[in-house]
Amino acid sequence: MKRIGLLLLCIVLLIGCTKEDEVIIEETEEIVEDICTLEEDGVCYEEDAFLIEKDAEIKIGNLPVNLQQAIIDLWDTTYPNHKGLITLSEEGELEESQVIGSLLYKDDIDIIYAEETMLTYYIDHLYELRDELGLPKTMEYQIPIENYFMPYTLDGIAFLYNKTMLESLGVNMEVDSNEDGLPDSIDDFDKIFTLASRYSYDIPTYKGKELLTYFPLCFNEQTISYYMISAGFRLFPTLEGDKPGFDTEEFKTALEFIYNAGKFPLAVKKNDVTASGKREIVYTPYDADDYVWQLESVYTSETAPFGLVTTFMDIDTPMAFHGSALVINKFPTYRGVEITPLVDYQGFAIEDDTNEPSAAHAVMKFLKSKEVMQLFVDNSDKLLYLHDNAELDFREDINRKNYTKSLMDATHIPLLGLPDNMYQEAIEYYYKGDYMSILKDLFNHDITVNQAQKLFIESYKAWYQEKVTASSLNDELSK
Repeated sequence: MKRIGLLLLCIVLLIGCTKEDEVIIEETEEIVEDICTLEEDGVCYEEDAFLIEKDAEIKIGNLPVNLQQAIIDLWDTTYPNHKGLITLSEEGELEESQVIGSLLYKDDIDIIYAEETMLTYYIDHLYELRDELGLPKTMEYQIPIENYFMPYTLDGIAFLYNKTMLESLGVNMEVDSNEDGLPDSIDDFDKIFTLASRYSYDIPTYKGKELLTYFPLCFNEQTISYYMISAGFRLFPTLEGDKPGFDTEEFKTALEFIYNAGKFPLAVKKNDVTASGKREIVYTPYDADDYVWQLESVYTSETAPFGLVTTFMDIDTPMAFHGSALVINKFPTYRGVEITPLVDYQGFAIEDDTNEPSAAHAVMKFLKSKEVMQLFVDNSDKLLYLHDNAELDFREDINRKNYTKSLMDATHIPLLGLPDNMYQEAIEYYYKGDYMSILKDLFNHDITVNQAQKLFIESYKAWYQEKVTASSLNDELSK
């Protein structure tokens, strides 16, 4: 990698507090000589500042052009004497293959926006970030991507409820005595299950339609299933890839959530039955195979009072169309124990072949500022990782604010390799392992909690044995 010279243009970022939450930014234009003689990594840092190489230009790859331009405009306004440091990458958002190509081959991109899971495979093509950036250090990484990656946006699911519908069904939605963000009437799944028991004797209606679904579980899409097994349990609790934690008492207790959910008619089928020449309507509860993906219909067609929301869903348009209050928030507890979804991060990394690593660090520090995070709120629909507990202005979008907080409190995916094959990510079992049939059988009460726990242990052992045969990173990437 090309190293920088000894003449650098200095930009000093000083953060202080003279007024409420005010950020003080000062600039100088003095030439600093020999400042890098002891900086072996080519990055210069002095007095809370990353110094900028003379005539440096930094491009940020894989962001929409409008968002790039907003960042450039803010930089140029904030630092007029360094106007033009950040230049536009006209390609905008990239395909995955283009992101990989930028990492592998020399191009004009200095900072790349990408998924953390992808970047773990290309860590040798990333520039190690300086501690002075003040990035969060977590224990979920066995592969030390945290030394090369700045988390910036969040991806995961959250809890959704139709406040208007629940009010029409006579559910009190105003009292939140414990201030957990959810009304007392629905802040625990035991309460939701009890409300669903009305299907045993009376099918409610809303806007003239029968409500045949109360809570739409989904047993055919396991990428959103983690909340089902998370009551008091965390996957890979010891952060070892060969120890998913399925043999623990915590996991056994977590499985009781699905077993007990199966006792209640969370959704029913309407059957037109003729027997002995007599026709009647019969309602029968779903079994696990009936619970397939129907999350969009919860908000597009108002088929249920509860559901889940993902970051690619738009609930604002149907909410305006139906005139109903749809609320995104944290998951209810289960018998007082927190239920959490998984969250993964997208963020920024400096490519190893940059010619201006010090300037790239200065831009990374700028990206981490509250002002730039606010740009992402104002110019995109992304959910922001709140660096330094930044308080952003969500422009009265309470759902976005709640969704962000929910994912900030969620369980970060553990990026662990298998001890016998470090090129294989242990979390792949959650995404692709064969366990949904176990959860379905448990919901249907075809097996007990103890039996389900034993089957999970056996399932992971079989998956692990298969995966440890993969011999190299190239084998994984060629699939």
